[in-house]
Amino acid sequence: MDQSQLDNLASLLASSLNRGNLIWLASTVLGRNVQEEAGNDIGDISALAGRMIATLNEADRVGDAISLLRQEAHPNGYLAFALNRILAGQSLDDSEALQQFVNKHEPFLRSSTFQESLARVSRAVCAIGLGKPFNEIKGSGFLIAPDLVMTNYHVLETFLKVDEAGKIFLIH
Repeated sequence: MDQSQLDNLASLLASSLNRGNLIWLASTVLGRNVQEEAGNDIGDISALAGRMIATLNEADRVGDAISLLRQEAHPNGYLAFALNRILAGQSLDDSEALQQFVNKHEPFLRSSTFQESLARVSRAVCAIGLGKPFNEIKGSGFLIAPDLVMTNYHVLETFLKVDEAGKIFLIH
């Protein structure tokens, strides 16, 4: 691969994979010590992807990483489509074909954005345990603040009383 293809590959990985998946890819191909290569770039996904591709290239293992990507990526997904473009010597610029593909398959939320957010959001999910004597799990909620949980009405319904004016009271 020439330097332009390597740069495009790094750009593709930075936009398609989260940090954990990027390090998984490189460590699967090169071994666990690859994380040391990340150095200070661990916080910058673009720099990390560039560093990982350079490390794979120096070890002459980019082909192994591409094979693993092809094996793990959805065959009709953006990653596979863009990877094929790179291998065909085409750039990942805003060409019409690439933009149409992205608009068709990921019009609102890129999967890499979702994966990055998932870890943060999943820490905010909680179980709602109510009732005596055992605080039975009634449903789930989201931790909004240290002393505030958001949940659905049906989770609390048996513990609430609604008066004639529609005002809701918690029954202890």
